[in-house]
Amino acid sequence: MAIYFFGDTHAGIDIDKIFFVKDYTKEDFIIVCGDFGVLWSDLDGKYKQIDALKMEENLKERIEKLPCTLLFIDGNHDNFNRLKALKQVKKFGGVLGEYLENKCYHLKRGQIYNIDNKFVFTMGGALSIDKYRREPNLSWWEDEEISEKDLETALENISNFKGKLDFCVTHTCPQSFFKKLGEQMDISHKIEDKNPYKLEIIYQTLFKQNKIPKYFMFGHWHRDISFNIGTTTANCLYYHTLKTIENDALERRNYKDEIKWVKRHKGILC
Repeated sequence: MAIYFFGDTHAGIDIDKIFFVKDYTKEDFIIVCGDFGVLWSDLDGKYKQIDALKMEENLKERIEKLPCTLLFIDGNHDNFNRLKALKQVKKFGGVLGEYLENKCYHLKRGQIYNIDNKFVFTMGGALSIDKYRREPNLSWWEDEEISEKDLETALENISNFKGKLDFCVTHTCPQSFFKKLGEQMDISHKIEDKNPYKLEIIYQTLFKQNKIPKYFMFGHWHRDISFNIGTTTANCLYYHTLKTIENDALERRNYKDEIKWVKRHKGILC
């Protein structure tokens, strides 16, 4: 049994990386750190998008053929009308949204799940810096950011949790990560975002309650970067995947060349 962590998949743009892995077993789990993007169009009504729904059907068929279970948090490029409409089910010690029964689920904000005997805290959400050129309910949704209610839920669940987390999975990262993140990439285009400050409150709460996880996983920044913050190893993921192995270690796999090849052949800039 293993967990495979991936960064943003953006529906048909970057999702191929999860299918490059050839050694999944039925006991394994995939966790996507936001911007899953598969549920992009409303199913009917004013905001129904035929081409997006056709792509979704194709991706659903591919996901259903995976031998393992696919889990995802939301990012800032997801259709929250669709996510909120998913059937709510109890699984992994919490409540989640069921997209494909026994196959694919939305991990909700501020929750702590027991996945493969690992305690995983989840918090989706971030700011779309390009929302000025997006269309509401077609390519941008107002629920993208972490709300005060999301934050309250997270803090309550953390306080009630008796133990220590193994992983935090978020879309963007806490504000205190910015210094080290900025040493390896230009972050100036995404710093006007209040969501990292809310994640910082969560991070500091975990620290004060001695519940800091060994690993912090996030996407959003479209880079593959790793650095240490205190006792935590922070991993920003995009082209890479991290797989849990023995002794609480992680195995890194790089699919950058494969993804870029696929995107070029799809005519997608990379």
